[in-house]
Amino acid sequence: SDTQGKLKDAQAQNGLLKGALADAKGENKDLNLKNQLTEQELSAARRQIQDLFKKIDQADGKLASLGSQNQSLNTKLDSEIKLKAKCEERSVQLLRQVNENRRKIVDVGKTLSNARKAMERVSDERKRIASRIKNNLMASEVAVDVNPETGNITLRMDESFYFKNDSYKLKDRAKEKISKLMPIYAKSLLGDPDIAQRIENISITGYASPRYKGQFIDPNTASGEAYNYNLELSLNRAREIVEFMFGSEIQPYEYMDDLKSLVNVAGMGVMNPVPLTENSECKANEEKKIIRKNDDDCNCGKFDCKKSRRVEINFVLKDQKDATRQFEIIAEKLKENRRDSHVGH
Repeated sequence: SDTQGKLKDAQAQNGLLKGALADAKGENKDLNLKNQLTEQELSAARRQIQDLFKKIDQADGKLASLGSQNQSLNTKLDSEIKLKAKCEERSVQLLRQVNENRRKIVDVGKTLSNARKAMERVSDERKRIASRIKNNLMASEVAVDVNPETGNITLRMDESFYFKNDSYKLKDRAKEKISKLMPIYAKSLLGDPDIAQRIENISITGYASPRYKGQFIDPNTASGEAYNYNLELSLNRAREIVEFMFGSEIQPYEYMDDLKSLVNVAGMGVMNPVPLTENSECKANEEKKIIRKNDDDCNCGKFDCKKSRRVEINFVLKDQKDATRQFEIIAEKLKENRRDSHVGH
């Protein structure tokens, strides 16, 4: 009986255990199902993590690229900052240079104004002296070519002053006229103390016609033997005048020694020949196509052979020299400004 009771209890307990086992199996199934779901989620999570790692790698690559770009931009920025600093420094330099150039321009303007005033004074004075010389010569019936603006005297007005071709010898008529001319000229310039003290020098300048050995030579391109021959010839013509002006053949005249101390002699060769005039015989012959091969006076191209063989007497005022120096100073300053500007560039 005890055994049967114990058996029943054991059976009952066994039933309970079977129920518990059944419940455990049910729970186990649930756990297996949950475990399967967890494995799927874990696989999905792993895939997501892999995707995230890929995205992180991509982000790292982009970040590295951005870092490189940022470094490049920083380098450019540094370069632009340095360039800006240089530009600012250059701007300051240019501003200083502009101010300096303005100062120089004002300085040149003042110098130019002074030179212009000096030239105006010289021009007015030369006209006054020229008028004095011309009137005195006319009053003495000495016919020469006097420039009313400059006072230059050209010894070429009539046949007495024309030099023969290849010659520098004075004719007797020329000597006679110079004997009348120089006393009047010397007194006109040196007789007035106010004028005399302003005379710097007196130039006696000889010229030759543009030809050599019967052939025309271009004054602009003359060179070699032709140039040298005519240069010497023109100088001899001026010397011939001067030697007679102060020689033994002429009667001593007032202010002769003073005039001699101021005179200088020059030869210009074939430079500055006298152009043919419309009414000249050579011009008329040219239009009529008349050719005179051996004519000493008409084989100088568009220039007048006879009138080009001349001597000019010219006085230079001290103010004129000062004005010329003023223009030289202006030229020097302008040259210096151009040089400074070139260096600045």
